[in-house]
Amino acid sequence: VRPLYGIPAANPIAIHTAIAFLLLAIGVLCAQPSRGLMAVVTNETIGGIAVRRLLPVAILLPIGFGWLRLLGGEAGLFDDRFGIALFALSMTVALTLIVFLFGHSLRVADAHRRRLEEDLVQQAGLLKSILTNIGDGVVVADRNGKFILWNPAAERLLGLGATEAPPAEWSRHYGVFLPDQVTPYPAERLPLARAIRGETVNADELFVRNSKVPQGTWLIFTGTPLKDEHGLLRGGIVVFQDIREQKQRVETAMKLA
Repeated sequence: VRPLYGIPAANPIAIHTAIAFLLLAIGVLCAQPSRGLMAVVTNETIGGIAVRRLLPVAILLPIGFGWLRLLGGEAGLFDDRFGIALFALSMTVALTLIVFLFGHSLRVADAHRRRLEEDLVQQAGLLKSILTNIGDGVVVADRNGKFILWNPAAERLLGLGATEAPPAEWSRHYGVFLPDQVTPYPAERLPLARAIRGETVNADELFVRNSKVPQGTWLIFTGTPLKDEHGLLRGGIVVFQDIREQKQRVETAMKLA
């Protein structure tokens, strides 16, 4: 089509060359989808969704209406002035309709998002209530040993709350000992430290004695790795309870025997 490339003072270009340059430009953009213009297109925000939905329309709609205008003009259905007016009117009506349809879809999506947020708030409140009122201690830490969750029962059982100390100092900080009640428990073998490394711990008994629990107490721990939806290790979680009375009953029974 001569009018497409026969612009005065400009060199014509073959159609296959133009297509090659177009594909090359698209490839350059797609090579880094998280940067520049492509970051706007690929992100999962409302802006990204809007761009992905409206960009094809913005490209194809003028081409389609322009092609129809040329066909109508060549068929003698209208002259150039009427064709231009018809093209402008068609674009206006089509874009207005698209804007309203897109606004409706955003309203529906926003209502769905609000319902999800309300459900998450309710679930978070319920989970917080459960963790606050249960008698078992629950502690969660990330892969670096930073505590994410520490419920009231955990502080009551251990006598101390969360600390900024690294995992290597947990045993000394909380006063954790081996069953002989004298030898400090190896920090790398603590249930939470093992869970952070991806190990599962079942019914591990530890003796705890510190300034807040001077008489000492026995705790039994269960630990599991904390993984995300993709199965990647994100930390560890331990659940523990006081078994001091059970230990005392066992010791009493052994003495009587």
